[in-house]
Amino acid sequence: MKMIVEYKIQRKKNDDPKQLHEFVERKQQLFGEMVLNVLKKMSDEDCILLGLNPKYTRPDWMIVQVLPIPPPPVKTFVMMDTSSRSEGDLTH
Repeated sequence: MKMIVEYKIQRKKNDDPKQLHEFVERKQQLFGEMVLNVLKKMSDEDCILLGLNPKYTRPDWMIVQVLPIPPPPVKTFVMMDTSSRSEGDLTH
């Protein structure tokens, strides 16, 4: 999946402080690691604004970082008509 974030930044026209700022549109590809870093830096006040209690849940906790895979002895298997077994991960 490819995600693109679009945002506007202010840029001065000249060094003269009386000049108006102009907005420039920027596009950047958004990666999962970048999103995780932004969510980790989120303040407790921002969590509360999102309706979350930062003591019990934070947005960065909702991103799966480790996907546990059970060892073969505890994986489920399906008995086939030929009395051979088929494992769920389809690696064999």
